Amino acid sequence: MDKKQWYLDIADREYGEYDDSWTYGPFNSEKDVERYLNNFSNPGGWQTDASGKEKPPTRSPNGRSVTKPR
Repeated sequence: MDKKQWYLDIADREYGEYDDSWTYGPFNSEKDVERYLNNFSNPGGWQTDASGKEKPPTRSPNGRSVTKPR
């Protein structure tokens, strides 16, 4: 069975742009992402790559490294 990897991109301020966001991951499931998302206030909307064809990110949109969730 393939292990799915989930990632979360989220800006660090309200009304932040995608290019300002940090990437967190990998998570083992979408549910784990949802639980982690509870650490942020007013996270806004989201989307999921249902195709599973996107490659795992190597950098955050803001250019920083992907942050491992704690």
